Amino acid sequence: MTTAMPQDFNSYIAKNYNEANVHSFTAFSQELLESSLNDEILLMPLERRFSLALSLWSSFTSRKPQENKVTISPLRQGGIDVSTLHIISDDKPFIFDSITNLLLEQGYRIKNCLHPVISDKQLSSNVNYKSDVSVIYIQLGSLLNDNACASLKTKIIALLTNVQLVTDDWSNMLNQAKAVAQDQSDSVIKSKNSEQAQDFMYWLCQDNFTFLGYHQFLIDEHQEQRGVESLGIFKQSSEFIASEESGLKLKNEELQHFIDSEQSLLISKSTVKAKIHRLDYYDQISIKEYSKNGNIIVIHRFIGLFTQAANNQNPLNIPYLEAKLNTVLKRVNYKVESHKYKTFRHILKALPKREIFESNASNLFNLAKGIYNLNAQNKGGTFVRENNFNQQVSALVFVSKDAFCTDLRDEIETLFCQFYGGKILSRCSMLNDNNLAQWHFTLVKDEQISSGLNRNVLINRIEAKTKSWMESLNSSILERWKDEYATQIIQKYSNSFSKSYRETFSVTAALKDIEYFEKLTQESKYQFQIYRNEEDQSNLLRLNIYSLAQGIALSDSIPILENLGFRPLDEFSFKVITKDNSCNALYSYTLECPVNTDLCLKEIKINLEQALTDIWAQHIENDGYNKLLLTANINIRQIVIIRAYGKYLRQLGLGYSEEYFQQALISYPDIVSDLVALFEQRFSINDSSIAKRMLLANDISKCLFGRLNGVSQIDHDRILRNFIAAISATVRTNFYQQSDTGQQKSYCSFKILSGEIEDAPQPRPYVETFVYSPRLEGVHLRFSAVSRGGLRWSDRKEDFRTEILGLVKAQQVKNVVIVPQGAKGGFVPKQLPIDGTRAEITSEAIECYKIFISSLLDITDNNTPQGIVKPKQVVCFDGDDSYLVVAADKGTATFSDIANQLADDYGFWLGDAFASGGSVGYDHKKMGITAKGAWVSVQRHFRAMNVNVQKDEIMAIGIGDMSGDVFGNGMLSSKTIKLVAAFDHRDIFIDPSPEAMASFLERQRLYNLPRSSWADYNPELISSGGGVFSRSLKSINLSDQTKQLLDIPSDINTLSPNKLITYILKAKADLLWFGGIGTYVKATEENNNDVGDKGNDVVRINAAQLGCKVIGEGGNLGCTQLARIEFAKAGGRINTDAVDNSAGVNCSDNEVNIKILLNRLITDRKLTKLERDKLLEEMTNDVSELVLQNNTLQVQALSLDEANSHSHFDSFTRLTNYLIDNVELNRELEYLPDEDELQGRSQHKQGLTRPELAVLMAYSKMDVNNALLQQSNLLEDEYFQRYLLAAFPSILQTRYPIEILEHPLAKQIVATAVANEIFNRGGIHAVREQTGASIAQIVKAFVITKEVFQLDKIWQEIESLDGIVSSEIQVKMMVEVQRFYRLMAIWFINNDDQKSTVITVVNKFTPGIKLLQQLNGDEVILPFTPVAKSLYQIQTGECSRSIVDKIHQLKVSSVVFCDIVKNSVELKVPIEHVLMSYQKLTPLIGISWLIEQIEVIDTTDHWSRMALFSLLLDLLELREQLVVKISKAYAKFAADIAIDKWAETKQADLKRVSRVIEDLKATGLLNIDKLHFANRQMRTLLS
Repeated sequence: MTTAMPQDFNSYIAKNYNEANVHSFTAFSQELLESSLNDEILLMPLERRFSLALSLWSSFTSRKPQENKVTISPLRQGGIDVSTLHIISDDKPFIFDSITNLLLEQGYRIKNCLHPVISDKQLSSNVNYKSDVSVIYIQLGSLLNDNACASLKTKIIALLTNVQLVTDDWSNMLNQAKAVAQDQSDSVIKSKNSEQAQDFMYWLCQDNFTFLGYHQFLIDEHQEQRGVESLGIFKQSSEFIASEESGLKLKNEELQHFIDSEQSLLISKSTVKAKIHRLDYYDQISIKEYSKNGNIIVIHRFIGLFTQAANNQNPLNIPYLEAKLNTVLKRVNYKVESHKYKTFRHILKALPKREIFESNASNLFNLAKGIYNLNAQNKGGTFVRENNFNQQVSALVFVSKDAFCTDLRDEIETLFCQFYGGKILSRCSMLNDNNLAQWHFTLVKDEQISSGLNRNVLINRIEAKTKSWMESLNSSILERWKDEYATQIIQKYSNSFSKSYRETFSVTAALKDIEYFEKLTQESKYQFQIYRNEEDQSNLLRLNIYSLAQGIALSDSIPILENLGFRPLDEFSFKVITKDNSCNALYSYTLECPVNTDLCLKEIKINLEQALTDIWAQHIENDGYNKLLLTANINIRQIVIIRAYGKYLRQLGLGYSEEYFQQALISYPDIVSDLVALFEQRFSINDSSIAKRMLLANDISKCLFGRLNGVSQIDHDRILRNFIAAISATVRTNFYQQSDTGQQKSYCSFKILSGEIEDAPQPRPYVETFVYSPRLEGVHLRFSAVSRGGLRWSDRKEDFRTEILGLVKAQQVKNVVIVPQGAKGGFVPKQLPIDGTRAEITSEAIECYKIFISSLLDITDNNTPQGIVKPKQVVCFDGDDSYLVVAADKGTATFSDIANQLADDYGFWLGDAFASGGSVGYDHKKMGITAKGAWVSVQRHFRAMNVNVQKDEIMAIGIGDMSGDVFGNGMLSSKTIKLVAAFDHRDIFIDPSPEAMASFLERQRLYNLPRSSWADYNPELISSGGGVFSRSLKSINLSDQTKQLLDIPSDINTLSPNKLITYILKAKADLLWFGGIGTYVKATEENNNDVGDKGNDVVRINAAQLGCKVIGEGGNLGCTQLARIEFAKAGGRINTDAVDNSAGVNCSDNEVNIKILLNRLITDRKLTKLERDKLLEEMTNDVSELVLQNNTLQVQALSLDEANSHSHFDSFTRLTNYLIDNVELNRELEYLPDEDELQGRSQHKQGLTRPELAVLMAYSKMDVNNALLQQSNLLEDEYFQRYLLAAFPSILQTRYPIEILEHPLAKQIVATAVANEIFNRGGIHAVREQTGASIAQIVKAFVITKEVFQLDKIWQEIESLDGIVSSEIQVKMMVEVQRFYRLMAIWFINNDDQKSTVITVVNKFTPGIKLLQQLNGDEVILPFTPVAKSLYQIQTGECSRSIVDKIHQLKVSSVVFCDIVKNSVELKVPIEHVLMSYQKLTPLIGISWLIEQIEVIDTTDHWSRMALFSLLLDLLELREQLVVKISKAYAKFAADIAIDKWAETKQADLKRVSRVIEDLKATGLLNIDKLHFANRQMRTLLS
């Protein structure tokens, strides 16, 4: 380097080096540092550079002339101890590279080094060196101990000595080589290649050979050798000769072979490595010298190394080699200008020079020809050549480039060494421009190895190894597949397998992989192979995953494998790109199996591969249940059984996490196996009878319960018992049902009698169907065989059954007005697209809905003209079950057509009656039917407040927006609504002082838009201070008008949207209208967790905070039931959501029943589908009227119950207890008051609230409905056909009366209609208590009473008084009729022949009753005023007074009139005769006064009332019995004469009775005891 040393270092030396030779030291330091090519030294701090230079200067100046000075010293640098070498010697060639080679060979790491060559001139010193001095500084990477230092120093000094020998004799060795060359020219004996030898020797001397030693061997006449002269390294000590000369000298047999040959020149490699210049085995040049007489007298041996220049020369330009190669080329029969000749020539040129040196022309020709053929055939090959000297073997191995790798090279070397028992001396590799690569190996044989070895054995072994991996694969492909397909496979995968793949997998493995790759399709993008290598332990498995253009992240694969119970130990991936550019991939895993799992590969391979296939395709869920495959030894399909029941049991709310469920099962694999066996025994498809299945299943159950004794943890025991219970309670499943293509279905459904599961929560449905699939889970709860309700798209994955169960309770109450009882279903999609668009999410939900519907239809009977048809491949443990009807609900409003199409695909008998509300059905929003029904409730509430909401303005707040069905139609129900505030999930609407008509018209405009929100409301129509505010705002500024409207403190100027909503809910208003989704009001005693609507926790208020007067629940679950009760107890007017919005359900049921009727007409070709659709549309208004009539009567009935519950509170208490004991009413679940609460209300004269009464009414109707269906003989009475006909629009009654009467649901329709009428008009509990009659008997008595006394007309007259009289007066009128209704029902129960039909009884009594009503019968009527006196005080005209009179006449005369008609019929005498008897007898016995006293007695409890009523009946019965007795005894006389004659015979008895009555009159007020005494005395008249 010529750059000057930095000035700062010179300054540092000047300052710190105080010796006289400072200039020399400075020059030395500059030469030293400038010799460095390592920036690390140059960047050293000044003091360290100075220290380094000074230490070397010390070694340099202390060296003696011609001394090889070696110093090894320790050095601490950067906290690390290392050793440094100072080597100072006269400069000679080869010193530095020889020393560094020595260090590297000894295993030392050189960190830094310097090698300046110092001369006198450079130092400007007076010291006169004979030669330049080599200064070597080497820093090693570690610290040497003392022994290592001594050993290394000895070796370095010996090396320097050898270098000295070589350099000293260099010119002598060069001259000797030239002399030998000249001798070849002077020799009289010219050997075959003496001229070539001469030229070659001259060529060596032209810097083509580094001479390191020379030795000559004199040959005597006996051909014995002995050394005469040595140069270079051969001049070493005897120790060197002993240790190394044996490897350098010619051995006797080798010498003899050379002597005997015609060759004058021998070029070979030694088995000894050179230590000078470079680490390589010595090249040896042996050449003969002849005597004048032609004898060999000397063999000259030169050792050294061919220079790099020589090695790089074209062998055709090297003497000796040129002649040999030309000889070879002459044997090639190709034209010189031909491509083949040039190729052959290139092969020769590319051969390792050692092969050319050591091989004769013949061998070279064969070698080149062999290589030529390998290239032409593009295949590998091996050429082995054994030397006749040095015990060396040379081998050329050609392999395809794809097989060219270190591992293969090592394997080949191992074969060589094993075959020859020797060691590898050298190896080199070369990649040519063709498809072959080559290795050149040199090996020294074991001297004991025979030269007679069969090299072909070795070559075959090598070629077996070196055969191209792809060649081997292609051969295997040809063996595996045939003809054209095999060729296609070879071409397809010709360049597919990477080097890393080939190094990892054998050809056999690749062939198997190809088989799996070929199975990949767009439909099956993954394939799986489970295997075990021979060397693997028994707890290890291998997994290969084959993927079609799909990457697999570890985060995806590891959880799947871990959930199968494996611990992945490693993973490797390989891309396999085929000729058609398909980018496949292989992922290879090593898996450790679970502890204590002894896996037999044959047993689990198929199961595991199938499991992985299904899991990856998402046909099976990836969760901990999959561990059961290994632990319980069940297959992945059987795991679905366990998983499905586990999911179901968690929905029952057992309180354990899914992971805990899984752990309980994994802990007891034998129990799991038996659970699967239990399920399979019950439901697998075979010829076993139900009885046999049950018998064998019971045996398995016993075994399972026995195994539970070994379960230590109580929680595990509970979980496992519930699995047994759930499987045992299952009566149907589609698990073994196959698709049309014969495949197992991807979903499964289980029909379960959950009432048999002890831990199932209340209320427990009649039956439920649980649906499980990886895509969804769902449940359908049914509370009777004929039941219906909506199916909702739920988002409550963890507890959707709880949600559905809560909804179905309300559905039960709703459905009391329709044929089916309550049902509800819901499903949760589990694979909704993440960040998907609305369309994508809806599309997945629809697919899940289809699966849910299909799963229900799969296990439902079909009702065909030929009878009930059971589902295929389904074992049924229950009876016929063909009624399955669904409806829309949250999230599924537009899905009905989808459900109906599925029903049609299944051939289900209901057709498009299966799901109401489809495109050919009744559009609830268009009809506004749900809102209209709820508005009926609102009208009833306000009528009780003397407010006509159709005329009087009311202030309303609401939940929803005008685009919604219930909210939109509700807020258009009256033009007098002043909507002051509302909100939905998007916006808040506030209009503090709206103009009613203008706001109505604007709401109507929004409703008619295709889509709208409150943001579309015309801001110009919003009153001052109002506006529309997004719920996404952080805060909303409040106007004074808004504060005043919502009673917000004046100091609050802004509120968050949620806080503002709470103020809206609390606002003082006439009406709070629920038209949206969500629960916004709870009871004070409830917390938000009790509500189960987390989304609205932040806005929910307590019922006590409500400021409204009336609540209309058009939507579901606007309030909790406890909130309703709390609001009602505080004076608020509210029903339940089930009552208010039942019209939607009712409308759907009408649609279903009508479609069932009309679809049968289509089947019978009495109607076309087009005609049916038109007819459905024409009947829209008729259906609406039928529905709203039910709503009207139901809320009216609640008003009657509300009135009665104040006066007869204990009756409702007893009704509650009856329903609890007999109809599975759960007081706690329905939030009915307990005994303490009931007692408190009774003391405070508080009745039940309307929400509570709604529950009792619903259960009572269900009770009657169920009883009528069970006691179905009554419904077969011809009379009840009118109920069936009346359930359909009049146009259908007219056109298709016979078909209506043949309706499949005829009995259910009649039972529903009758039950509704009975409870809407009368109720049966009081009658049941009075008579103990059955429900069928009571119903019959009620309808007879209605028909005989034409009560329908009276009810209609009372209802026509809407707006004429107050609601209170109407209710009182209805109550009076209701009591009469019950009274006469009791009479008919007590006096009717149960075998008579209704029409028979009606026809028996009606004419006589009408006649009596026309006659004067005042003498025999009940002598008190049963109609409340307040009714006579109404001031609303003659119309209403006339109705009151009719009610009065009914109540005071009907019992007696019925007695008269009955007696007339039985005695076969005219009505007038019997009437006369009653008129004459009544005053005679004094009964009128006694009956009058019964009215004025104050009764405080139920039993007192029962006693008084019983006493009344006794007195009436006494009079009847006396009339009958007298009429029979005096049949020949007129009625009045007969009474007189009887009286003459009873004068004493009549006087006694008269005295008793007079005495009672004298005592003042009577009590029950006195009346009983009087009754007893009067009964003596019968004797």
